[in-house]
Amino acid sequence: MADSFESDAARRGTRRRLLKAAAAGSVPLGWATAAFAQADFPTRPVRIVVPFPPGGPTDSSTRLLATDMQATLGQQVLVENKPGAAGAIGVDFVAKSAPDGYTLGISGVGPTILLSRLDPQLPYKPLTDLAFVGGTGLTELMFVVANHVPARSLQELLSLARERASQGKPLTYASTGQGGPIHVSFEYLKMLAKVDMVHVPYKGDPQQLQDLVGGQVDIGLLSPTVALPQVGSQRIRAIAAAGARRSKLTPDLPTAAESGLPGYESNVFTLLVAPAGTPQPVVDKLNAALNAALNRPALQERYAAMGMVPLVLSPSQTREFVQRESQRWSDVIRDAKVTRNN
Repeated sequence: MADSFESDAARRGTRRRLLKAAAAGSVPLGWATAAFAQADFPTRPVRIVVPFPPGGPTDSSTRLLATDMQATLGQQVLVENKPGAAGAIGVDFVAKSAPDGYTLGISGVGPTILLSRLDPQLPYKPLTDLAFVGGTGLTELMFVVANHVPARSLQELLSLARERASQGKPLTYASTGQGGPIHVSFEYLKMLAKVDMVHVPYKGDPQQLQDLVGGQVDIGLLSPTVALPQVGSQRIRAIAAAGARRSKLTPDLPTAAESGLPGYESNVFTLLVAPAGTPQPVVDKLNAALNAALNRPALQERYAAMGMVPLVLSPSQTREFVQRESQRWSDVIRDAKVTRNN
């Protein structure tokens, strides 16, 4: 309560000083009004747009964050799904929203990096049209196969893929969108292993999972949240972890690198973004609320259960992270000759 009182008193003091400065003509009245709005932010609910369908790991983790961020911001934090175009529809909506901090979005490796490399018609430019508030998480991935696929390991799967391709009956792999991280991760796998498989894009995890369980598609690359319930009920089979290290959730599951593909690594990240031009004091308040949530032990436990690791970064560190990851994934796209048509 004391902290709240001191904070309110400090804001009132700042308001009085700015009013005096505006009255004296030393600062513009409009500037002073904008400063008041930033100091009081937020005064109404904040919206986070998730550019993927409900029910997936990004949606679930965002709802956890939203609930925790409310405690710091003192306002409701609402989650709204706007899926489509591998995340581009939702992120474009955020990029074109008012830069006032009330419309935020989740942007992952796909809409932040991959699409800008693969789609010259992308309606936004991530590095110029978005403000990076902070990181939200890194998500582990695992390769799974439908039960009709006889492979029990990644090596067996790759051998089967070569055999089927030579017969003109290539295996199929599912992704959550053309040009998205799962698509690019599989194309990277194909390049390293020198195999051919056919891409089958879906709008989200629920749709691709349904077809994996039903046997309409052969292979998937899923988060533990999506995969493990189906693996546990023996409706699909896990064959390798995609990250550089084995997951704590599946310590007996070897990595792709351990399975004969040295250097292969694919985890996906998510970020909290705002429209470019959002005032820095507002971005800083949002970052503080975000990182406070990510540092709470209860949220970290929930993240771990979903195969996620909190990504705690400042706004400037987030931009630097994006720039590093842009180089890494750009190299993969170039070397694997990935296009939005393959």
